[in-house]
Amino acid sequence: MEDAAGGGDGRRTSAGVNWMPERGKLYRFWGSGVPGLGGVAVIRPWPAPAAWAKDDGDKSFHHSIPRIDLRPTHPDPARRQAARWPYRFENEAWERVPESVRAAVCRAHLDGQQWRALSFQARVPGAGRLATDVPLLAAMLSCANSIRLLPVARPLRSARGLLRHPPGWKTWRRIAGWLHLDDSKAMVRMLRSAGAADDALGPWSTTAASMLPTVWRHDHLRKLLMHLPHPTPATGELLGTCVQRGAPDLPTLPLIREVVEQEGRLTLANLIYHLTGLARRLDDPRLLRPARSVAAIEQRLVEAEEALERSGTPSLDTLPFPPPPLPPPPHGRPLHSDAALRREGTEMKHCIGGKAYAYQARGRRGYGYSIRRPDGERATLWIERVLMVPGAFSLQQVQGPSNRAPSAAVHALVKDWLQRHHAWALYRARRGPRPQGPVQPPPPAEWLAPVVSPFPEDDIPF
Repeated sequence: MEDAAGGGDGRRTSAGVNWMPERGKLYRFWGSGVPGLGGVAVIRPWPAPAAWAKDDGDKSFHHSIPRIDLRPTHPDPARRQAARWPYRFENEAWERVPESVRAAVCRAHLDGQQWRALSFQARVPGAGRLATDVPLLAAMLSCANSIRLLPVARPLRSARGLLRHPPGWKTWRRIAGWLHLDDSKAMVRMLRSAGAADDALGPWSTTAASMLPTVWRHDHLRKLLMHLPHPTPATGELLGTCVQRGAPDLPTLPLIREVVEQEGRLTLANLIYHLTGLARRLDDPRLLRPARSVAAIEQRLVEAEEALERSGTPSLDTLPFPPPPLPPPPHGRPLHSDAALRREGTEMKHCIGGKAYAYQARGRRGYGYSIRRPDGERATLWIERVLMVPGAFSLQQVQGPSNRAPSAAVHALVKDWLQRHHAWALYRARRGPRPQGPVQPPPPAEWLAPVVSPFPEDDIPF
């Protein structure tokens, strides 16, 4: 394995996957034959999940948290998804995991955190029952140190202690309290209504889940969550952003229902950031009054921009376009100017050519890319900054022509590209292990500085 991994200087590693059932290990190789840019990850799927990785030139392996996806091997054929990796060895390896565990992992995980969910199911008795009873609570407990305000040294040992008690409301409330959530029945009821990660709306992100304690402390927002029949990831992110920006009264039930209907296509974070900044600068709290629709928020932005222009205050129009924060995804190119955004909006017949997206790019809040695959399929994607992790980005939306949903291949391409950069951002921020694969360059310095705002007092420190 030393030779295959390119252990010495000058080794050339080619990408590929190999499954060795006699050893119970899956080997992932990355590289393109360029010396020093390859490596290998060794993954033991079951019964004690573990993973190690090393790059070309490393003398030894280090522990790793690999990206995995058990949805192609979901025991329920109706819930299976297309394989992200084009290697049959991947499915052969993950099929060694018992069907009940695969179902539990698919049902209860946070987005991009299936490996942690698998370790949780393997090492904590009672985890499978919790994944059936309260999937979102099980997903959060598997990533406890990303949810708790104060991390613990051995979260799985703590989880084993919590789940020694008989399943039921008392145990669920005890777990919620340990995660620094509210330990009331109302909180647990809301977590149960949020559904499973393999539902149509998919898993909650770690960011959305970690915002729940803050949202719950506001009476108005707590009532909104309690009255929703099915709280969604976009709901949690919307309410959390409103709290962070000092606008807890802005969301209403009709607005949240509109967000739920557009799940996966509509994110209001950048609009809310812009609106709250304008309200602060203009000293106009009326801009943050309850809004019943996205159109109402957009209209307030237009009115506030006009008021700001009349006041003579410099705006984002005077700032140059920054360089792309990340190298483009495969078959992609950055939309690096107003003209490029307008051209993309015209050709694709959607709203990325509007002024708001140019403002977000100039303010270093987000950036757009255009994808054109060899088979002719086109898509536009927009990423935005993860304010809690400097240098990390999340996907705001990815759209085909006329806002039609792109193919599963485009979604997989974009998700892999973004998760790889996000993992390296966590590693550089000392909030995660060293990812496997080639080193990803950090974003340009402009994207590591505080968010640019037309108002100095509106900068958001990291």
